[in-house]
Amino acid sequence: MLMFAGVANALTTITVNSLDDPNPGTTLCTLRDAINAANSGATVNGCTAGSDTSYAIVFASGLTGTITLGSTLPDIGSNLSITGPGPGQLRHRDQREQSG
Repeated sequence: MLMFAGVANALTTITVNSLDDPNPGTTLCTLRDAINAANSGATVNGCTAGSDTSYAIVFASGLTGTITLGSTLPDIGSNLSITGPGPGQLRHRDQREQSG
């Protein structure tokens, strides 16, 4: 068994607390903001990323409903997991589907 002393996988948890999209210039953390924060390693609106190499995006306790996406979510460019609140508790809808 190989072991490395002093080496740990750093993990930052980013908590989504808003279903809005987009929501620029606020202290709230949306799914889009959380992905952007993880990709950049910087704070985006209410999402604080830190300087870790791995991220876990979770949804605040009790946050359920529908996220109406204003555009395609950003590509995931970091080691990232996203955990929703549970089956049937969260949905997403593309705002462009409502047009016409």
